[in-house]
Amino acid sequence: MKKTIIFFIVFVLAASAYSQQQNLIVLKPKIGTAPDLSEKKQKEFEQRDKVIEKLRKGTSVDALTTQEQELLEKFGESEDTGIWDTMDQGCSWYCGGGPYKVTASSALKPSGSITYVAKNAHDFSFKNAWVEGVPGYGEGEYLEYFFENKSPRVTDVLIYNGYLKNEAGWKKNSRVKKLKLWVNGKPYAVLELQDTRALQTFKLNGPLGRNQLSAAAATVKPRPAHIGRPSSRLRHKGCRPPPLPHP
Repeated sequence: MKKTIIFFIVFVLAASAYSQQQNLIVLKPKIGTAPDLSEKKQKEFEQRDKVIEKLRKGTSVDALTTQEQELLEKFGESEDTGIWDTMDQGCSWYCGGGPYKVTASSALKPSGSITYVAKNAHDFSFKNAWVEGVPGYGEGEYLEYFFENKSPRVTDVLIYNGYLKNEAGWKKNSRVKKLKLWVNGKPYAVLELQDTRALQTFKLNGPLGRNQLSAAAATVKPRPAHIGRPSSRLRHKGCRPPPLPHP
């Protein structure tokens, strides 16, 4: 019988004693680096792509200018890696699995060609984001991640908190303060997020897999003069699952 793994993220307003009342473990993040999505960095990537195009058309590396060679040295020669990528495009945990479906309780209506659907939270691009679509701060809204049984087990949850496409949008909109993680339909842990644009990595207490995983956010940090909407990007790390037992 096919089993699935489900990550479930819910935004709920909670008191400071929320995790204690639920007898949940509290996980704190390891803070990484914040993405540089400035106009200056975007222009540098555009220039790098032009250099790659020259190489594709037959120009040798030795024939490039010093500035062009420095761009290649700084950003690499692969067009698969760009400024908007949330992770390197080389082989990773996702080569062995990853979610086959991401759903949400709601989503903000599109703004022209810009969408805020659930899958945006896991498309590896800073250009997109999931944003809930209910009035207020989005308490009670959630994301669900579905994994097949054969998918590698999850050991880490990685989160970019807020609308990161540009710094102005990040400041105007709300961010999540706490996420509640569920395993097999039962509360498992509270993830205490920091108010930062940097990557936040939460190490789980052992690998999780071959079951139903859920994550529920415990508090939302609003902006004092702006009723913004919380949005986040979430991905996973893990390890290979052990061999399946014979039926």
